[in-house]
Amino acid sequence: MDPEVLAAFLDESEESLQAVDLGFVTLESQPKDLETINAIFRAIHSIKGNSPFFGLMVVKRLAHQMEDLLALMREQVVQANHAEISCLLAGLDLLKGMLRNVRTGEPELRAGEEGRLEAALSNIKAAAAIKAADAPETWQEVWRQLDGLGARAGAGEIASAVNTLRGTLLRLAPAGEAPRSAPGASVASGGVARGQANAAAPSAPRVAPSGSAPRDGAGGAPDLHDTLGELEQILSPAFDDVLAPPSAQRARELLVLVRDGSAGAERPIAERALGEHDSMLAAVGFVPLLRETLLERIAEIRAGAATPERAEGSRRPERAAPVAARDKAEVSRTMRVEEAKIDEFLDYVGELIITREMFGNVGKRLRTLERQSGLSTEFQRAMGAFTALSHNLQRSIMEIRKVPVKFVLQKVPRLVRDIADQAGKQAVVNLVGNEITVDKSLIESFEAPLVHMVRNAVDHGLEAPDERLRRGKPAAGKIEVVVTETSAEFICAIRDDGGGINVDALRDKAVRLGLLTERAASQLSRSEAYQLIFAAGLSTAKQITDVSGRGVGMDVVKRNVTELGGRIEIESEPARGATFTIYLPKAVTVQILDGFLVQVGKERLVLPLRAISESFRPTLDQLHTIAERGECVSRRGRVFPLVRFNRLLALGADDRCPSEAIVVSVEVSGGRSAGLLVDQVLGVQQVVLREVAGIDTRVQVFAGGAVLGDGRVAMVVDVEKLGALVAQVAEA
Repeated sequence: MDPEVLAAFLDESEESLQAVDLGFVTLESQPKDLETINAIFRAIHSIKGNSPFFGLMVVKRLAHQMEDLLALMREQVVQANHAEISCLLAGLDLLKGMLRNVRTGEPELRAGEEGRLEAALSNIKAAAAIKAADAPETWQEVWRQLDGLGARAGAGEIASAVNTLRGTLLRLAPAGEAPRSAPGASVASGGVARGQANAAAPSAPRVAPSGSAPRDGAGGAPDLHDTLGELEQILSPAFDDVLAPPSAQRARELLVLVRDGSAGAERPIAERALGEHDSMLAAVGFVPLLRETLLERIAEIRAGAATPERAEGSRRPERAAPVAARDKAEVSRTMRVEEAKIDEFLDYVGELIITREMFGNVGKRLRTLERQSGLSTEFQRAMGAFTALSHNLQRSIMEIRKVPVKFVLQKVPRLVRDIADQAGKQAVVNLVGNEITVDKSLIESFEAPLVHMVRNAVDHGLEAPDERLRRGKPAAGKIEVVVTETSAEFICAIRDDGGGINVDALRDKAVRLGLLTERAASQLSRSEAYQLIFAAGLSTAKQITDVSGRGVGMDVVKRNVTELGGRIEIESEPARGATFTIYLPKAVTVQILDGFLVQVGKERLVLPLRAISESFRPTLDQLHTIAERGECVSRRGRVFPLVRFNRLLALGADDRCPSEAIVVSVEVSGGRSAGLLVDQVLGVQQVVLREVAGIDTRVQVFAGGAVLGDGRVAMVVDVEKLGALVAQVAEA
């Protein structure tokens, strides 16, 4: 087995299944949405069809069982109710788990998972069997139901019922039972009319004897359904290794007849079936896999021929819109590329940026040489073109790394459904911002905080249905996830319309845990009290559940967001709900960032530009020494600590009077500010962050190093770690 081909199959399967979760939740609220059913069906059908090529027969078995139930839903024989969707979701989770196992080199099923598989298969099969029992089982009963439609005047209702019965007709077709016209029933354009006793009913599929060409009712050209029926009869019986030569020969003759008798969308499927037959037969013979493949193609042809657009007597010319859509699809082709290769390309872009800055430094030196003014002008012109090209290349590779945020957001409805089910609650989900694209590394880092806060919104935020009704709210709560962006930040707000955050309960729990004194707790503002949510071990849940209530999680969420250079803001209103908003800087695996260069003594340092508020030379009246806080600086009504970089980082530079130096105001963790005292501001420069060996990670405040235009290395300051170090110094 080619590992690359297997990897491509796993990638495509997992990608298609990502949208299936959302599809099932949508289907539960809109059980007759055929577009959603078809989208889910296609994803499961593709996995079922391709998995045997890789020997994944357990995956194929489960997918086949799920496909059978989905087919009944598509034919509207089975309704997509809560119980049926739950069965399919359990199967979906098992499918995902098996694909993950295969990716890591394990068997499809790990030890002890066989029972889970059998339970899933049994539940799905039972759901299909119980519901299908109510469907008509004979042609006569089908025509009786069609006859009953005559009393209805609504064309939409008739169309829906006819679509349901059409599925039954297809299911009954292989049995070879000829239908009889129901007295007084006829299908007319726009509905069913009564009183036309001699109206002709559609002809039933017939199975022609082997060796004879199928004919239509008039004895003319072969009938497509008859041909498919005979082909199914040959292929359906179980066999071990090969098909008998006479039957194999007849199967190919029938495939040719199917191809010649097909038109429109069915023709390419029939041609594909014939091509697959010939190529596989030449390579491995008429093996069971070929039989399965051909049966799938027959099902696809039957489904296509049964659509209203393809029905007998209602064929219409192809419209221009589908052709335009196909042309657009052909133009917008995609290529699957390993992420490691894109990262390697991004590394080269980083080196290009360093080279660009070096060229820029050479250009500055050339401008100082008066005798070389002509050369300098020529160099600057070439440098301008090189700079523009490098910027475009950088922007292009950044766009390649971007993925739609919908890949994470589409998991939210399933998550909310499961938690609400477990808690006995009801919830609807609204997602905003699916179209926004961000760097893949940011998506991966953002997913865990999002999942945790959505869990909390349902479990802690939403009230039980009866309580919501007493408060004059709808029984179903609302969870809304809104994603927006700015030029520098990715923003995600998680909102619920529940009971809001109980500030008094937070204060009481903090006091009981010894985090605060009663006096300190009472003096907290509402916004300050909200921050207690992030304290380790603090939870106001009335009972422990499988979802939450153990006081773990939100502290980890905040730490993870903070490590990414982001922050979390909280808003709440009693009885109206709460909003948790995550702000994350747009980042990539290879850190290419806009740096603010400063000099302290002989050392050059790089501060992330996004963290800089301003830089200024302080006046004497702005400098203060406050008991227990040390040196501080005031600016525009705010007072924040003054940090002498030379002391904090032990740079060995002499102390300077702050009024003769420059203060750089930096935003650190927790929304606090710090004033960094530096000797000189060198300007803004785009830099590439690199790891630097030999840094003591226990005390260092550096994220790494960056090569400057003159070839020297400057250390890049991690402002979050800097903020923590400043806080430690202040508390000492």
